Amino acid sequence: MPDSPVSFRCLEGRDELEALAPRLDALTARLREGAEHPWMFQRSDWLLACAEHHDAEVLSFVAESPEGELLAAFVAAMQPVRIGRLEPIALTFLGWPDNDFVEIPAITDAVRQQLLSWAWEHALQSYAKWECWMLREMDRDGASLRAMQQLAGKAKVLPKFTAFQAGVSPTVDLDAWERDGDPRNKRQRARARKYKRLEKEGGTLATEFVRLAPAAIPAMWQEFVDLEARSWRDLNAGTTVMHGSTGAQIARAVWERVASKGELGIAVLRLDGKVIAGNWGFFDGDRYLSVCELRDVQYSNYSVGLGLMEEIVQRAREHGVRWVDASRGNKNGTHVLSRYHGPVRQQVQLVMPRPGWRGMQVRTYLWGRRLRGAHEALAI
Repeated sequence: MPDSPVSFRCLEGRDELEALAPRLDALTARLREGAEHPWMFQRSDWLLACAEHHDAEVLSFVAESPEGELLAAFVAAMQPVRIGRLEPIALTFLGWPDNDFVEIPAITDAVRQQLLSWAWEHALQSYAKWECWMLREMDRDGASLRAMQQLAGKAKVLPKFTAFQAGVSPTVDLDAWERDGDPRNKRQRARARKYKRLEKEGGTLATEFVRLAPAAIPAMWQEFVDLEARSWRDLNAGTTVMHGSTGAQIARAVWERVASKGELGIAVLRLDGKVIAGNWGFFDGDRYLSVCELRDVQYSNYSVGLGLMEEIVQRAREHGVRWVDASRGNKNGTHVLSRYHGPVRQQVQLVMPRPGWRGMQVRTYLWGRRLRGAHEALAI
């Protein structure tokens, strides 16, 4: 914790976030050195794209030194969210529901706690319409959730909260692979190479795993849009990533921002020149953060999605990568990276109702969930 007093402010709106961006990026760059988790979803490349395309009120809670150094930041949005059957107005991480992993950047645990404590009191006093905090997706073993637990425990600065399991993030540690060997058995390795049968049946396979240049974005984006139309995703059910949704608008904006820095990762598997599996994500320090994986359902029996991930894992070292990381996976651990038996982050959604009548419907809903045993409560 700094020796000098820490001051706190709440910066309102997109313009204030844009002005904050250089200092926020400097803070996250400092913190990601040696970190075993991604920082992409707290960088300005992501947050400014979300602020531009989400219909949400942006609130940036910051802790600063007397010299103006940014010590911690909690970038939030006030917007309707979905919690079960409810749609309360919540304070949530900017980018919900599209952000996959969030850790509140802070130079020390103490400063992070101070900022969260101040933000809670400031939000209570300054903003009338929110009904709860809903923070997703937080690392179950991460520093931010520990801070919330401590503030809601003996300190009683925050009210007690409920946490629901939200997802898993499997990873591959390439250092461990080189040191200890491939942990998969023979059958699992064979399945990862099942896509090679397409060559034996007369097709021509080609794989790309590149840092995509800005000039190549329009053509590659269209290839992913076409691939999604041939994937398992339902174009009419709001589950698409590349087709016209808010999430697609954010993704395209982020592509443009990070490609100019050489940080947009694209992997595709082609059969006779046609993309049959695709993956895109971000190079975040020594990490490749896999965000979206698509595959043509016509070739599902050839495990082309798993085959493309095999190519990414085998070629990641070419890009200076140690970790191949899934930003989000199914709660049951079905993400293709889970087949590689690496470390897994468990992620949760934290819900903290507002005191008084404004938080009543959320509090009642959580009480009912507890009675039905339908939630995962974290010990605090």
